[in-house]
Amino acid sequence: MYDDRWAMELEVPGGEDAPTYSAAGKVFSLGSLARLSTIMRKQMHYISRFIQETFDDFATFDTSEQHMILHLFMTCLWELEGSYWTYRNLPAQQIEKMMLTLTTYSDLNNLEYLIMNKDEPQDICQLKQVITSLQMHIRATLLDQMRSIILSEVEFVALLALSLWSQRNLRGHEKAERVASKYRAQIFYDLHEHYRDERKMDNYANRFGDVMCLFVDAQMNATRIGEDIELLKLFNMYNIDTYVYDCLKGNPEGPC
Repeated sequence: MYDDRWAMELEVPGGEDAPTYSAAGKVFSLGSLARLSTIMRKQMHYISRFIQETFDDFATFDTSEQHMILHLFMTCLWELEGSYWTYRNLPAQQIEKMMLTLTTYSDLNNLEYLIMNKDEPQDICQLKQVITSLQMHIRATLLDQMRSIILSEVEFVALLALSLWSQRNLRGHEKAERVASKYRAQIFYDLHEHYRDERKMDNYANRFGDVMCLFVDAQMNATRIGEDIELLKLFNMYNIDTYVYDCLKGNPEGPC
């Protein structure tokens, strides 16, 4: 999935003229809201396909249920991926930059490029404050923890899967709750095997607890991000294109 998404992102117009940042043997481009919106539109095909190929029960839901599950997953996917790929790709000592997608990043020193087309000074000032607060919060609650415990790729994938089948998101939907419970049990068992057999850990209680703390913070952040997204909308962040707002707001009626 990641190779296909990487190639897709490179084909989205706008990256060729953007400022760039080189790290981990890769070149990343500064993201703009317009380009981020296009990438998020296009990535849904790859994410949906991956989920259907990985979780057989997903195909048993009708279209509206699949739409709901995908949409409620997007906020956690965005924050977890952004934190993980920042942790994997960008130097620990820099705090201004964070990955937005697989190939784009945000820079607190150049937020004008991200928000673009904003010509009301008060809006720009307020937008920058909200975005800075949001980015620093994600860094403190997720990125710094990932670095601290040296999160593995297996654990990262488990966090994504648990977020997809989160009890918090699917509560009140009987079939989805039942399917999600089954998959969560499998994910926990897979982690058990990973620690016991691959990492040869006799006592992994602390390690498992650290990963679950990350999961809880990711779930709590979804609420915080929803509030910040509303503030960004209030300051006209999405006056041209509301796609990013609709996805990150977790609105099942949105376009994701």
